[in-house]
Amino acid sequence: MKKYFYDIHCHAMNMSHPNFLAFIKRFEDMVFKDTDKFLKSNRLILLLAANFLLIKFLFFKKFDYKNLVKILKKTGVDKYPDRAKNLLAAMENDTGSFFLLMEECLMDNLVKNRKLIIDNKEYDKIIITPLIMDFGTKTVYYDEIHYNNRPINKPVVKQIIDIFNGIKNYKKLSRYNMLEIYPFMGINTTNYSLNEIRIMLNTYFDNYKGSHQAFKKKMGNFSGSMQNIADNRYAGIKLYPPLGFDPWPENKRELEKVQLLYDICQKKGIPITCHCSDEGFSIKNNKEMEKLTSPLKWEKVLKNYNRLTLNLAHLGKQDHSDDWQKIILKLIIKHANVYSDISYRGFDNKFYEYLKKTIYSYKDSSIREKIKKRILFGSDFMINLLKTESYCDYFDVFSKTKHFTPDEKDYFCSINPQRFLFKNELAKFKPKTPSKSKLYHKKI
Repeated sequence: MKKYFYDIHCHAMNMSHPNFLAFIKRFEDMVFKDTDKFLKSNRLILLLAANFLLIKFLFFKKFDYKNLVKILKKTGVDKYPDRAKNLLAAMENDTGSFFLLMEECLMDNLVKNRKLIIDNKEYDKIIITPLIMDFGTKTVYYDEIHYNNRPINKPVVKQIIDIFNGIKNYKKLSRYNMLEIYPFMGINTTNYSLNEIRIMLNTYFDNYKGSHQAFKKKMGNFSGSMQNIADNRYAGIKLYPPLGFDPWPENKRELEKVQLLYDICQKKGIPITCHCSDEGFSIKNNKEMEKLTSPLKWEKVLKNYNRLTLNLAHLGKQDHSDDWQKIILKLIIKHANVYSDISYRGFDNKFYEYLKKTIYSYKDSSIREKIKKRILFGSDFMINLLKTESYCDYFDVFSKTKHFTPDEKDYFCSINPQRFLFKNELAKFKPKTPSKSKLYHKKI
């Protein structure tokens, strides 16, 4: 029986897919956050350095560029321009070439004798789940930009067609076929009417099986038309609050839309991955983004849909505060089907040390084991190129860390994500209908 490694959280966006102003804003936010962090913790050193440079300039009319470079290196922002170029170089590729690049990186560095080696474990194949982002027609606003008052049209249909064409081309051109690729459908309920959402869910998930074999059978079989995309093409659903999605809206009409979505997902066992971090592509100001993205929103959802299969991605905030993380872990402990992936987190061994300390801060061994069985490996590739050199570098850090045993890592990268994706198949899950509402279960 084949052993699978899972990257449960990645993307396959080329230059035409994202709202590019949102990308620039994300890049700016990262630079400013790292600079601000350094400024707050090194005020005295920077004050002396600034005075030294000022005096040198006033009296000697010289500005020592080397000293400025040293300060930039200290803040950690000197590396971002090269990493942004690296990310953009990857995004220049078409989607099929993108998958080939991912595979090539692993084949050259971590695969031996057609096996992916992680610690002392061997994996025959790698399942990746590219998460489609529904950017819609909304944009990021910069008051100083003249043409920014016109909405940028980024229809998700083009991204979908590119990804399925990419999967087809990958399957045709790959020499190794190490990857199995099962996308998650991106949806922002605010961009559609209730009936449009019902039609989409009926079209793509009406006969959803949640079966590995059902997805594998259809992988790469694509005519190039949206009409060819139907049941068992999407492995799950991707939600993204920083672009305006509200997990539990106060507006009654918007609430009906998300209730329809959750009702169908819970009934059919469709997994949901939702962005749950303080960084990301955002069209909101920081206060609005934090309100929409907070895991507190999901307490209300899970109170009404407690069997929902849900991945609260990124295990909390990137700023090393633990308030969101505590809420996510509380939801994991309380609910049977709540998970969290570690995408865009595992850039160095310090993160895995921190993760282990967090898990072992719970004195009850049964709670520690429950948490270990809900952690999912994810890379957030290609977005993670803002903080790492390549796809395989992120894998390499995970492979080499000694803070978790090979068996614990196997849970994170194989056993847990298999259960998250293919719960129906593994457990022969036969959910009861959570609601008799004709509104939510009406066929088109």
